[in-house]
Amino acid sequence: MLRGAQRKLYDAREAQKIPENGINLVIIDYRDFDHHQGKIVRIPERDLLVVSELLGRALRNERPGVIATIG
Repeated sequence: MLRGAQRKLYDAREAQKIPENGINLVIIDYRDFDHHQGKIVRIPERDLLVVSELLGRALRNERPGVIATIG
């Protein structure tokens, strides 16, 4: 098994355990930010809005789990 596939499998298993422990896991992907060719283009004001929105969703979440904008 390739390292990337192994990492995805491990991450999926860990994410399943998150609700059992009563916590939220917030996943912030580079695609949530302005980016070019896979690299984040830093715009501090926009970056703060992205992070604030995801953390706000986690705080409003009534059931523990994974918070992400990607599938």
